[in-house]
This record gives sequence, C-alpha cells and structure tokens, in this order.
Amino acid sequence: MTIPYYDEWHVINTEETHTGYYMYVHKGGSLYVLIYKPETLKKYTREELIENDIADYRYTFTYDELEARDFTITFTGD
Repeated sequence: MTIPYYDEWHVINTEETHTGYYMYVHKGGSLYVLIYKPETLKKYTREELIENDIADYRYTFTYDELEARDFTITFTGD
C-alpha cells in the first residue's frame, strides 16, 4: 500500500507521552500514520523512506474510526 506523501513530518519522542497533538481529518477522509524506529531513521534517508515505501508500522484511520476513539490514538509498539 502506498501512502500519499505530504511534505510535513511530525517527530514525536518515543520516550514521552504526548497529548494535544492535532492533525486535520475531514469527514469522509482518512489519516495515515507511519511510525519509524530510530534505527530505521538512521539507516535510510528521508528520500529512501519515501521512494521505497519504508515504514516500521502503518496505520490508516477513517474519520469514523477516529470519532469512535474520541479522536485519540495510542501507540503501544504492537
């Protein structure tokens, strides 16, 4: 599955808990979340990640799925 590329990357430290991080998803739309391990980011350039469609974890959430989760995503590493 190829995820649409957007020129804005958000980096969140995995050692911390983050709340209040906002992204816009309209009704009928989807949010694509790609998660990279630190070693993956050291091994590949940003261009290689995009060109070769590399990600350690991939999630797609529809607006309805996000709404059912109260617009909250919790990543546990699983």
